[in-house]
Amino acid sequence: MSEVQYVNVLFSLAGLAGMAFVLWVLYPKYAIDRYRQEMFAIRDSLFDEAAVGRLAFDSDAYTMLRTLMNSHIRYAHRLGLVETTLVLIAMRRHAPVLAAQFSTRFEASIAALPPEQGAIIRSHYERVMQLVFKKLVLGSAFVMMIIPALIGVFAIRHGIGVLLRLLRGPIDVVNGAAFSDCVSDPDGILPA
Repeated sequence: MSEVQYVNVLFSLAGLAGMAFVLWVLYPKYAIDRYRQEMFAIRDSLFDEAAVGRLAFDSDAYTMLRTLMNSHIRYAHRLGLVETTLVLIAMRRHAPVLAAQFSTRFEASIAALPPEQGAIIRSHYERVMQLVFKKLVLGSAFVMMIIPALIGVFAIRHGIGVLLRLLRGPIDVVNGAAFSDCVSDPDGILPA
C-alpha cells in the first residue's frame, strides 16, 4: 500500500469516527435538550392559559398535566424507545393498574371541567404526547438510521405492487402470447 493510500485510509477512519461521535454522542444530547425546551414551551403555554383565567390553577386536570410535563422534563434523558418498551412490558406484567388509574383519573378531571377548559387541557395533552412520540422516534441515532431503510423497503414493496397493477394489462398480453406459443409448440421446436 502506498503512502497516499494510508493517508486516505486514515482520513476515512477519522471521518467515520467523527460521524459516529456526532450520531452517538452529540445528537442524543441535542435531542434531549430540544425535547426539554419544547416541553417547557408547552408547559409555559398551559401556565399562560391559567394566568389569563381560562383554566384554574388548582384544578385536578391542570395539576396532573403540569406534573406529567414536569416529569417528562426531569426524566427526558431516560425517554428512549428501548427504555419505554421495557417499561411498558414491565407495567403490563406487574402494574397494569397504575396506567389505568392515571388515565381514568385524568379523563374524570377533564370531564369535571367546562367544555372550553377541557378542550384547552386536551390540546396541551395532545401536544405533549406528540412531542413524546417525536422524541421516541427522532431521539435515537440508531432509530434515525433505521427509519430511512424501513421507509425505503415500504416504498419499494408498495411501489412494486402499484407498478404491477398499472402494468397488469401489458403483462397479461405478454403472458398470454408466451402461453399461446407454448401451447401451439409444446416442444419448443418451432423457430421464433
